[in-house]
Amino acid sequence: MRTPFFRNRKIWISLLATGIILPAADALVFFLMPQINTITFHSVASGTSIEYLVYGIIIGVPIAVFSLLFAIVLASAFKKKEWTFERPRSRAWQVWLLLWVAFFGLFIAGWLYTLPDAIAFERTQLAMSDGTRLNTVIYRQDLQGARPDVLFRTPYGSMTSKGSVDDYIDLGFHVVVQDCRGCPPIVRGVIDEHLSEGTFVPFIHDVLDGNDTINWIAAQPWCDGRVFMAGGSYLAWTQFAAAMARPRALVAIAPVIFGSTPYDAAYCNGMFQQNLAGTWMLLMSGCTGNGVNTLANIAPPLSAVDDMACGGLSYWDMVLNNSMPSTFWELEGVLQGMDRITVPMYHEIGYFDYFAWTGIRDFKALSARGDIAANHSVLVIGPHGHGNVPKSLISSEPRSAFSSNNEAKAFLAAVARGALPGKQVRAYIIGANTWVSGTSWPLAGTAMTPYYLHANGVINSTAPAASGASRSYTYNPNTTLNYMTAGLAWGEWADHALVTKQPDSLVYELPVGGSGLTLCGQIEIHLNATTNCTDTDWVVEILDHDPVTNESMFLCHGMMRAVTRNGGTGLEYVVPGQSYEYVFDSWPIGAHFKPGHALQFVIRSSKYPYYAKNFNVMDTYSNSTWAIAMNTIHHSSIAPSHVILPVITLP
Repeated sequence: MRTPFFRNRKIWISLLATGIILPAADALVFFLMPQINTITFHSVASGTSIEYLVYGIIIGVPIAVFSLLFAIVLASAFKKKEWTFERPRSRAWQVWLLLWVAFFGLFIAGWLYTLPDAIAFERTQLAMSDGTRLNTVIYRQDLQGARPDVLFRTPYGSMTSKGSVDDYIDLGFHVVVQDCRGCPPIVRGVIDEHLSEGTFVPFIHDVLDGNDTINWIAAQPWCDGRVFMAGGSYLAWTQFAAAMARPRALVAIAPVIFGSTPYDAAYCNGMFQQNLAGTWMLLMSGCTGNGVNTLANIAPPLSAVDDMACGGLSYWDMVLNNSMPSTFWELEGVLQGMDRITVPMYHEIGYFDYFAWTGIRDFKALSARGDIAANHSVLVIGPHGHGNVPKSLISSEPRSAFSSNNEAKAFLAAVARGALPGKQVRAYIIGANTWVSGTSWPLAGTAMTPYYLHANGVINSTAPAASGASRSYTYNPNTTLNYMTAGLAWGEWADHALVTKQPDSLVYELPVGGSGLTLCGQIEIHLNATTNCTDTDWVVEILDHDPVTNESMFLCHGMMRAVTRNGGTGLEYVVPGQSYEYVFDSWPIGAHFKPGHALQFVIRSSKYPYYAKNFNVMDTYSNSTWAIAMNTIHHSSIAPSHVILPVITLP
């Protein structure tokens, strides 16, 4: 008698086996990826890579097993007689075996079809001008023919950039990936035997090493004399660095989410980026990077964190002792900044990124020159942080999604074809689900409009009275809000209503009426303020408040350490009780505020641990003592605290 389908033990055994084998296979592939990379790339000196073959075996075997088990389940469910393994010559067995072979064959055929043409792969230890040899990997689509080359220089391991190799190969480039000096210490958890020589010190060697590498590539028979560069974060910095040396063969660069000045990687107006720069410095030196916030909280001063974490770093104290631009930040005799860069550039930043404001400054400096680099560069400002666009934003505003990698590749490919793009700025407007464009920043037609902060917490266009009042708050470094433990991530479009409710926050609101308010640019912030200490920080968050949901969505911020108020290279300590005007710009903002919403400004003195705590004393980062600050914002016609908003009209 035939066993009913739902009581057929062999069917359930097959399903159970499938459910176990597939996750196990996925886990195996996940854990073996670094070892596969090591086997296929680190051990092959030259010739066609065998990576695809190894990946095919690892991926193909689980799929073959799954296909066979699936065939067994179907046969057991629908054939007239119950399946038996003792009848391998039965018609059912032959039919399902044939279907399985056909299915697996189609999979293999499709997989082979998607493979790129044969890529020649070779590795060399390339000698720099001082004799230091750097691990350099070359990918070429064929063994004959000179082509333009794309160079990636990275401290994170040459294999981590492989995802872009195939795309650039398909666009007609050869690709060269190089590990910076002393890198990589670790590649995806696997010790890499192919290290670049030397010691990794952030920023110091990238100007001359980039120049040497570009000159070497241009002289190779497989290069047509033209070299391009691409990549994000530190890989973006290596592009700026190489371009500063002005190698003749460099044609264009495509830096993403970074700026041209190393100082800005560590500081914003004198405030140390503790979570980013501190963690990164420890991590790149082999220390426990995630411990920087914990160590700084338990055992100040901040200058001692490196000693506690890993016995000390040569450059940790140098970075903390140079919280203003100084000769320390000038690299190997090459002047830093956009004045040295003469090639077209695709530059992308994100509203929520650590380096958003530096990208704006770089583009404005470049645009002021009027040369080929200025006239053929593109600036894109997207709604993302140091990575992808937040999924929460994409779900509500589909046009916010875009691929920075694709746009950068398209830019370099166009330049390689001789189709130089014109100068362009494109910015996304959060809340309007649209992009705006122009040829300058701020965009042409932007109305820089002053609004005044009043003692009752209101913002409007009316200047305060001569005898306007003031508002104060107490900033205690020991009890201030920890953004990270409160779940307030940096690079996200997220609700910061919690920040508005803190006792050390002052909230000001501009009600929005009519057809709404659209801002695109940077907000110029003027705070007339006093403190009872010799130093403190000023942080301003800009939020979009919805009174219906009570959410206050973070859009951007601006900040300044009090002792850096006059710029220059030195710290000027505050006279307690004396009023000063602090003037600084916000990060870029592109946002539409709907009618009924309110534009909120939240003034406070900390954004810990994203920025280090100011202990309100001299030498705050090397001091283990701290003071409680009474900080006051003034609202009078003599000392009007105000903001200048970049207002635009949407097309």
